[in-house]
Amino acid sequence: MLLTHVTDALGTGEECLGEGSADEAILAVEIGEYFIELVEGMLSKCEESIVAHEKLLESYAAA
Repeated sequence: MLLTHVTDALGTGEECLGEGSADEAILAVEIGEYFIELVEGMLSKCEESIVAHEKLLESYAAA
């Protein structure tokens, strides 16, 4: 769902460029880039959590 918002924002940016509205295009692309960074950060945190849980499970298995 979040990816849909990102692609919509980037698509809006492309449409605005076609219509000559540079300010709206820049804003839409910046919003898209912000969401991409947000998702990348969330994925990074998920990956860190998975690694921590794997280490915890390994310590339980070794005990």
